[in-house]
Amino acid sequence: MTKSNRSIVSGLALCVLLGSAHAQQDKIVSKDGKERTAKISSEDYDGLKLPVEGGSTTVPWKDVDSIRYGNAGKYQEALDSFTSESPSQTLPKLEELAADDKLRPVLRHGVLYHLGLTYRRVGNDDKAIATLEQVLKDFPKTRYLLPIGANLLSLYATKGD
Repeated sequence: MTKSNRSIVSGLALCVLLGSAHAQQDKIVSKDGKERTAKISSEDYDGLKLPVEGGSTTVPWKDVDSIRYGNAGKYQEALDSFTSESPSQTLPKLEELAADDKLRPVLRHGVLYHLGLTYRRVGNDDKAIATLEQVLKDFPKTRYLLPIGANLLSLYATKGD
């Protein structure tokens, strides 16, 4: 390979790496309308966790208007389905995502939460309980801590546990 060809290949590899890194950037719109991009680490009860040099920073929920995850079309499609379609249409989309071992943890968190609620909507209370408990186990600081607690309490009461 000539020096010129190596330069071209190196340049293409760099473009691919930069493109995939950019595709993972998430878009956060704050309540004041300002947008920023960052790779969200987690959605905790106190806010969005974003990596910064030497640690992380938290964007409080009171300041967040919306989030759009980069390179997460199937995730967004499943959430859109959750809000606009029947539970039976949503369930396979969420189950497919939950089975993906390569799903980013921050996305898995949202998938499991919405999957638990969908199981409840279709009347599968045992799977709803197991899935919501999994969210608490895997993501103990989840932003959904209170709604999960309320749903579990209701599900346990229904079962008589």
